[in-house]
Amino acid sequence: MSGTRLTANPHIARIITEPMPAFNANPGDVVCAALDNRFIVVDRVTKAVKLSCKPPDAVWSHDILPTKDFDGFLTTDYGNGLLRKIDVARKQVWSLELGKGLAKLSKIHGDTPSKVHGNSFGGDVRAAVNQDIHGVYEVREEDGSIVWQCPPPCGSKNCFFTLKPHSALRLGLAELGGNLTVFNHEAGGGFIALDRNCRPR
Repeated sequence: MSGTRLTANPHIARIITEPMPAFNANPGDVVCAALDNRFIVVDRVTKAVKLSCKPPDAVWSHDILPTKDFDGFLTTDYGNGLLRKIDVARKQVWSLELGKGLAKLSKIHGDTPSKVHGNSFGGDVRAAVNQDIHGVYEVREEDGSIVWQCPPPCGSKNCFFTLKPHSALRLGLAELGGNLTVFNHEAGGGFIALDRNCRPR
């Protein structure tokens, strides 16, 4: 879409759904990574690039997602494994190294109005790392802390190893014991659904 030299292979774009004036972004605009490792906001009608920013240590800019309050962005870098939160000044608020192969982000949706039931385990977004040893992480936007992950941390009694997950979503399904995290296995194909304790269901 933009850039003259191929240094990355971005393949996801998102539509802006709420006004983000600090980023010159309006509903209907497209936000994505460019071929030269910039993150850009594009007017879908005129094709004009309305905003451009590039992390100084970018290796393979991959995904960009507006934060839940639309006052910033979360970005991933497939090459250096960094998940970052960027504020209105285009400055990094925090970064979290999840491992090379950090791919897609997905927001956690599905709360009831009372907030009694929901699909969150305490986080706001899921990040998938496209490597065998890494997996899927649920992260809080506020401070970048990990609140859930699969494979689970060392010392956990349940041990399920992912096979290069590329993206993940969360479903509430009472018949299978509650919230399930569903992701694909890029290595070998197929999908798997895990419960909160990382057990295949």
